[in-house]
Amino acid sequence: MDQHKFLLMSKLYGFLNPEQKLSVPSSTSDIYIDVGLSGDAPNSALWLLNKSAFCIGIEPVKEHWNALFSMDYLSPNGGFPFQEWPVVQLFNHSIMYKGEKVADISHRFVGVHCAIADQDNLSLRTFYLNSFLHGESGSSSLLHPKERPLQFSNREYIYDKEILVPTCSLDFIINHLDWPISDPITHLKTDVEGSDFDAVKSSGAHLERIIYVSAEWNHNSNESVKRSFYDFMCSKGFSVHKCEGGNIDFVNNRYTEKIKARGLVCRTHGM
Repeated sequence: MDQHKFLLMSKLYGFLNPEQKLSVPSSTSDIYIDVGLSGDAPNSALWLLNKSAFCIGIEPVKEHWNALFSMDYLSPNGGFPFQEWPVVQLFNHSIMYKGEKVADISHRFVGVHCAIADQDNLSLRTFYLNSFLHGESGSSSLLHPKERPLQFSNREYIYDKEILVPTCSLDFIINHLDWPISDPITHLKTDVEGSDFDAVKSSGAHLERIIYVSAEWNHNSNESVKRSFYDFMCSKGFSVHKCEGGNIDFVNNRYTEKIKARGLVCRTHGM
């Protein structure tokens, strides 16, 4: 492995060297994986309100990480909607809501500065960054704008520039997780603007131990991709739990009894 590239992924955000594991507190009962945080990580915040939850947050855009470390980074005039829902703030290891700290997430959240793709090796990939000025950075993607024509229809101005980001698979990250292979992962959510199928597939054999999978299912994915995604998930033992509002939730049929016994629910903030 190219150590320099790994360090790019590690930079500042809590991931560790290839020989180590992601340490999980002994009190953990639920593991969550949040792919695509934007600048407020509302899904991570929602899940981490459960004090027994541990969350891996994955995000490729450095400005979004800066926002997670400073509530005012993207909103010098108070315009960014941080106060409308609980958000992650890493400067004080907390969930903040309406200016108040509502939960401590010390040792319960680890951030990984990278994009996710179904690939074998860690690499640098071109990432198509949308405009911060127009509030569109959260809809950036590994997919070229030409591959997302409906998103950019009559809105070409929302695109900004190409950047390079470290990229790896979910399998690579989960393999570093200090969590028994026999224990399930509660929830995987992806919000990656058109390459969600690719991101979910990248979890490899770990997919079958994930209870819930939530992904974008919108105008960035054509009908052929949606059908392939659906068929793939069914072949892996999943059923559709819910499909609405541009998102789809799958449930792993292996865990029907565990879901009932623990009262688990498929919860997302919206993507």
